[in-house]
Amino acid sequence: MNEAEIDKLRERFESMIEECRSCYFEPDELETLARSYQDDMEYDRELQVINHGLMMYPDNEPLLLCKAHYLAMSGATEQARSILSSVHEHSIEYYLLLSEIELVSENVDAALTAFKNIVELPESTIEDCIDILDICADFYHIDLLSQLTEVVEARFADATPYLRELALLCMDNDREDEAIELFNKILDVNPFSADDWLLLAKAHTLHKDIDKALEACDFALAINEKDENAVSFKGYCLYDSGRLEEAIEQFETFLNLTSHKAVAYELLAETYSRMEQHENAIKYLLLAVALDEHNDDVYYQLAVNYYCMGDIDSAVKNLRQAISCND
Repeated sequence: MNEAEIDKLRERFESMIEECRSCYFEPDELETLARSYQDDMEYDRELQVINHGLMMYPDNEPLLLCKAHYLAMSGATEQARSILSSVHEHSIEYYLLLSEIELVSENVDAALTAFKNIVELPESTIEDCIDILDICADFYHIDLLSQLTEVVEARFADATPYLRELALLCMDNDREDEAIELFNKILDVNPFSADDWLLLAKAHTLHKDIDKALEACDFALAINEKDENAVSFKGYCLYDSGRLEEAIEQFETFLNLTSHKAVAYELLAETYSRMEQHENAIKYLLLAVALDEHNDDVYYQLAVNYYCMGDIDSAVKNLRQAISCND
């Protein structure tokens, strides 16, 4: 249903409750209503819909799943498990909910079995596998995914979207070695993916291996020399490795490519400031602030550079300007 149709459903249901009268709803309308209230975190109203629906359709399995989900998220896992036991159609949604209940109960092996069941269902998609990633992340059980990846790769001809999301999840959780291994696996299949070369570069940066990060950036730029994200990230890598003259060249290339000129000006200014070329830094910071006169950080950086040049009046003036933008 579209948003307007859902709003009309809500209005009809809420009028029925307020006026203590009875209205007819189709089962799928009640399921849609329950999920709508859940999405808006109106949990009391969600429960009203579910209970009303089960009074009308006591054996409706989608509504039973809604009730089990509500109970599970409320901490009543055993009640939720009891309702699930009455559901006969073991769909993707059924197994996703079962896996969450098992993880809450610390039945990790049972959760893994539920995840494998999802992957092996004929109707499952790679997006369903990514939903599994999200659940494992939410419950701090990323280790489970290493046991699931082989099943996913065996089930889908192209598991790249899953592998990429898993690699990003590893990067977010200080598991750079695993992320690097996954990106290399992706690039073995598709070596012409500039985006994945750039992600590999970022993983190498987190791993403190700047030379390999630069190498990955070069592969990305060999595929698309005008990829401004790769250009700017290579500049970051050069900056981090202390190769400041090369970083300046890279950021100037970025400046010529990007529509985000203020960002490029700030990167150039930061590099010149590190080289103690404060006049050049100020030149680019003034260009940046001309594009955004409410950027408190630029005024602060101007103050720092003026201070380093001994121009205390200008430093104070820019500090006051920064405070006026962000007190």
